[in-house]
Amino acid sequence: MSGGYPAVLLLIALVGLGCRGSDGASPADLGSRRNSVGYRVIDLPYPAGPKGDTLTLAVWYPTTAEPSPLHYGGRVHGHVAVDGAVDTEHGPYPLLLYSHGYGGCALAAAFFTEALAGQGWIAVAPDHHDKQSAVRTRTGAQEGWDRRAFVRDAKRITESGPEDRAAYLYRLDEMRLALDGILASEPFGAIIDTGRIAVGGHSLGGFTALGVAGTIPEYQDERVRAILLFSTG
Repeated sequence: MSGGYPAVLLLIALVGLGCRGSDGASPADLGSRRNSVGYRVIDLPYPAGPKGDTLTLAVWYPTTAEPSPLHYGGRVHGHVAVDGAVDTEHGPYPLLLYSHGYGGCALAAAFFTEALAGQGWIAVAPDHHDKQSAVRTRTGAQEGWDRRAFVRDAKRITESGPEDRAAYLYRLDEMRLALDGILASEPFGAIIDTGRIAVGGHSLGGFTALGVAGTIPEYQDERVRAILLFSTG
């Protein structure tokens, strides 16, 4: 990918944002929570979307409610307060906007996003409208999805180059919609530190995060201050 930020952008981790938990301590140990974690699913209006008219977001955040075990689906389990009250006393909180890999859903990194919220972050992940979607946040595994088409599309993605970007730019549009939506939402908009916004992603989600961080200049979002990549595409 060309243009935008220098290569050093790839080395910026969350700590590079200067993001710290609500008590000012650096979130070094994600296994030791300081906060109870709330979990909520939000649907944003998305009439221009490639599929349907909504964009679904999964949101993890510090809460004052008591968490309990949650089976997200498949083999993914957590410990959260579903729709629990937001802890507004210890904000504002840094935000991570996370993009999943091709064909996945917002819960793809729940092991990480939930733990991050336990360290005093708000973590938001959209269900991207990929051509093939094996699973969705609200409805789980998709019956009848075309596994062969998924593998074919994944192979095409791995072989793609800058000239093929146009086919995947819908993901960057969805990241902007997700960020605009969460910042405008109640109660989250009022407790997000807009000076500490990071994006992250895995595989094709890494491409997505890089695009809004500046590697595709026309999609660069100036609100993004740091980036976290898992096995980026």
